[in-house]
Amino acid sequence: MDVCSFVLALDDLPAYRNKRFHADYRGLSFNVRKGDTLAVASDASFIAEKKTDPLRRIPSIFVVVPNENDDAPAMDIDTTGHKIRVSLSQSNYDAYTFLRQAQPLHTSLNSMIIIPALIAVLESIKRASSTPDGLSAFESRRWYSVLARRLKELGVDPTNPDSFSESTSALGHKIIGDPLTDGLKSLRSYEETDDDEVA
Repeated sequence: MDVCSFVLALDDLPAYRNKRFHADYRGLSFNVRKGDTLAVASDASFIAEKKTDPLRRIPSIFVVVPNENDDAPAMDIDTTGHKIRVSLSQSNYDAYTFLRQAQPLHTSLNSMIIIPALIAVLESIKRASSTPDGLSAFESRRWYSVLARRLKELGVDPTNPDSFSESTSALGHKIIGDPLTDGLKSLRSYEETDDDEVA
């Protein structure tokens, strides 16, 4: 990232003069208008490291859509685009969009929908990595670059099937931050709240 620093006048400065002027301008005054540049610092460059990198947010590479076919399966996935497309039967999609309105249920929904889709995709990556050029079909897709990066952070080489020392199920939960545990806690707190209201 490049940073350019300026000092700008906040107000009009009639007959502005400064003891630190260069010798060529000593003794002179200037009519400065609001917003004029008074000084320029040297440019600086640095690598900006975000604490929260959007590319690491795995759910951002998924899109959940309805499948309006009469014989639609409960859930299906499509990996041919830049995002992993999870299609739900119309009734499941309606239930999903309704439940999605409750923030505490997001981790439970991720466990039910995103995790199974992610595991299926990880299985596809693992299978493809065992054949020459097997991953070539994935390499141009955004979802693959995000997952490959996250797998490498976990010590897994997506191009080497032998580096998958854990099951894709265990990896899926690690990649997405273990929504199962948080989801179960959330559901338990819902149940305990309902019990308290009954009592």
